[in-house]
Amino acid sequence: MILITVAVFGAAFLGTMVQTIVGFGGALILMPMLTLLVGLKVASPLVAMIATTMHMLLLSKGWRLIRMDEIRTLVLSSLLGVPIGSFLIAGSFETPMKLLLGIFIIGLAGYRLSSKSAIYRIQNARLGYIFGLLGGVLGGAFNANGPAIVAYASMRNWDPRSFVPTLQGYFLPVGLFVLLGHYLSGLWTSQVFNTYAIALPGVALGLLAGKIIRNRITQGGFDKFVYMLLIVTGGALLLEILSNT
Repeated sequence: MILITVAVFGAAFLGTMVQTIVGFGGALILMPMLTLLVGLKVASPLVAMIATTMHMLLLSKGWRLIRMDEIRTLVLSSLLGVPIGSFLIAGSFETPMKLLLGIFIIGLAGYRLSSKSAIYRIQNARLGYIFGLLGGVLGGAFNANGPAIVAYASMRNWDPRSFVPTLQGYFLPVGLFVLLGHYLSGLWTSQVFNTYAIALPGVALGLLAGKIIRNRITQGGFDKFVYMLLIVTGGALLLEILSNT
């Protein structure tokens, strides 16, 4: 029990620190770690609660820089995808969903480590509906709507000053809808709330540490660290699945 408590605290700290520094990726780090610790049906609503708390804290400053014209399309289409992801996670699909999550995380991290910035530029903002729908499905299932939205933002060439605030402006309303989907799917349990209480101090310390580190580390170097860590955690998730087969 003590080991799980320390591990949950550490995962919340690390995920929040990463989210504070780079603007996304916190849930991607939290999901595989917490899934290994408490199982997917507890980890998914738990990460949604932690992530929503992170977005609220990060939006307390910088909300004036949000590009409402961009996130409107993304939010609306994501709301359609969230129930699909929530349905999948609430059903008897835990093992295949774990497998998909592990492959997805390793593939994403490997791509980001081996490739340069997106070379294509999206001119038609209506394509945001596709990215938003994909983000909603991944968010409802894994709390991992970030990769699809970040890919869209990169190809739309968002202004660096508004990049992080606009991402948080998207994540917060979608995260609230994900929470609703989890509630309606019966995923809110006493274990989820008890574990969330354990994670909250880690969130607070992660936010503080992230702000300090953000001013002292190069973006490129930290990005590489994050994606290497994702490969390790994704690999651990796949190994856990193989060990139980």
